[in-house]
This record gives sequence, structure tokens and C-alpha cells, in this order.
Amino acid sequence: MKERIIHTDPASEFYTDEGCFILELSNSPEDQAVSIARARVQPGVRTRLHRLKGIAERYLILEGRGHVEVGDLPAGEVGPGDVVWIPPGCPQRIENIGDRDLVFLAFCTPRFTPEVYEDMDPSMADAPEGSDSQRQGSSGNKRGSRPKTCLSSPPGRPRQRDRRTLPHPRYKKRDLPRIP
Repeated sequence: MKERIIHTDPASEFYTDEGCFILELSNSPEDQAVSIARARVQPGVRTRLHRLKGIAERYLILEGRGHVEVGDLPAGEVGPGDVVWIPPGCPQRIENIGDRDLVFLAFCTPRFTPEVYEDMDPSMADAPEGSDSQRQGSSGNKRGSRPKTCLSSPPGRPRQRDRRTLPHPRYKKRDLPRIP
């Protein structure tokens, strides 16, 4: 890794199937150790239940109020300055319980790649076969169940991305209008 300054373009924020907006701040094959993204969840929205295989994640809440579920922990409220630790493979989701956007930084170690994302939301059973939601992965759980245990085994080595596709899409981009 070489020293550098990364300038982020706020216009590169995109909406994900998970239910939030993502702005990749740092996610590059040159820095396999960590990726940093700013996540934004609109009022009243709860992200899909998911886990990251082999990736530890930390949320640093910057703005707004949320209700977070992580692994076996009781669900809890979070606000500015709070840090949420999410071990590899732990089910997680967050809901914006405030009246303005919930904004937080997501630090992933090692860096996030789309192959590690596993959608675990029970509503996935309603997804049409072949839909984007089904392609993102399924835990095979029955509708209404909420797996609480964390995975202990890391996935295989993630494949390298073609640099021409950067900025790295956290999930499949959708062509939705950007909401200020």
C-alpha cells in the first residue's frame, strides 16, 4: 500500500437492495485490510437481515437514531458516537427510528467484497425466482425464523475485482433517484 489521499464524490452514493444508500469511501484491492463506507438509512426503514462471511464490521453512528440487531445481543438503540461491533458471520440489521436520516460509517476487516454478503431476511421467501434478492444469497431459513448464531468459518479467498469497475459496488446498484 502506498500513501495517498482519496477524494470521495458524494454523487457516487447508490441505493442497495439491502434498503440503504451506500457511499464507498475506501474499498480497493490495494488495501485488503479494510474498507470504509458511509451508510444512510431513511426514516422508518429497516435494512434486510444479512451477514458478512469472514468479515468483521463496525458501525460508527454519526447522525440519527437507530435500533440495531446483532447476533445474540438483545436489540438495542444507538445514536451519534455509538460503535456497534459485528463479528464475522453474525446476523445484523438496523432500523432508523428517528425523523431524519440515520448515517453511520461501516468499517469492514478485511475489506468488503460482494461475495461475502448473505441475505438472511425471512421476506426473501417472497422474492420471485431469479430476482436480485435471490441472487444475493439465501440462508435457507424458513420464513419468520431469525438465525442468531454467528458463522465461525471464513469463506474462500475472495476474487479480485477489475479496477475498471471502481468505485466498488457494495451490492448491485439500482437506478433509483438520489434522495437528498
